[in-house]
Amino acid sequence: MTRHSKRHEAPGGVAFMLLGTLASALLTAVLTFIFSFISYSTKNPDSTVGIFSIIALILTAAVTGFTVSRLKGEGGVLIATLSSLLFTLILLLIGLIAGGGSLPLGCIINYLCFIAVSALAAVLGRRRGRRVRR
Repeated sequence: MTRHSKRHEAPGGVAFMLLGTLASALLTAVLTFIFSFISYSTKNPDSTVGIFSIIALILTAAVTGFTVSRLKGEGGVLIATLSSLLFTLILLLIGLIAGGGSLPLGCIINYLCFIAVSALAAVLGRRRGRRVRR
């Protein structure tokens, strides 16, 4: 019997983009769940909802942007930015459907911050070429 060697190729850019979007959704859900428990334990839970929601979004953007850029390597900044853009588009569509066709200005600002933080974290997380000492 002969063994067939299988070629293992790295996932393409679209796969990384979809995985980054899925990771953003999962991390946002987990952080929202954690922050809701923290908010529930305070005296006035309604007062902390706004700040905790933006913290959850910013942490998600930073972690997923950095991670996708680091894992992808070459072209990782673009893939991480497109991934955050896709996730923001999904959030925008959900917000428009749930809000009956209108969104508050704060939501749009949150989404723009999400994209900006993700792109910045992706730039910080990109792999740098090895430097050769002479």
